[in-house]
Amino acid sequence: MSKLTRTLSTLAGLALATVLAAGPAPAADPAAGGGRGHDRIGALLHCLRVIGLSDAQKDSIKAVLEAEKPVVQGLVEQLKTDHDALETAAQANPPKPCDIGTAFLTVKSSREALKAEFEKIRREVGAILTAEQRAKLEGCLAGGPRKSTNAGADDDPDE
Repeated sequence: MSKLTRTLSTLAGLALATVLAAGPAPAADPAAGGGRGHDRIGALLHCLRVIGLSDAQKDSIKAVLEAEKPVVQGLVEQLKTDHDALETAAQANPPKPCDIGTAFLTVKSSREALKAEFEKIRREVGAILTAEQRAKLEGCLAGGPRKSTNAGADDDPDE
């Protein structure tokens, strides 16, 4: 497994852990980029594999992901902490609605921060791509990770 694949897998794992820790999220339109964090990360990973990255681009993307890794890890940990606080507030006897509401809003804020970080990573990765690759990436992301049938879908960026 190459370093890029390990880095992308780690980022996907962090996003998945975030979603699992956060619990259910409201339904969103996946085509609009909404939904759970692992859907967005999974889509990005899939699409990066099918757009034909050069070795230099792979190295640059790996550097972006490595640089953002501590930030994502911190946001994931904060979300876990916030979610635990929400669970504690919800299980209090007697429950205090204000505490639950405050904890809920804190979890929501943490989720939004993680989503903003993902969008930042997506923009940074997009800046590394050619205009044609950006168009392919956006088209692939709009179609979702398993709906894309872009040419070269079997290309492995790690080769």
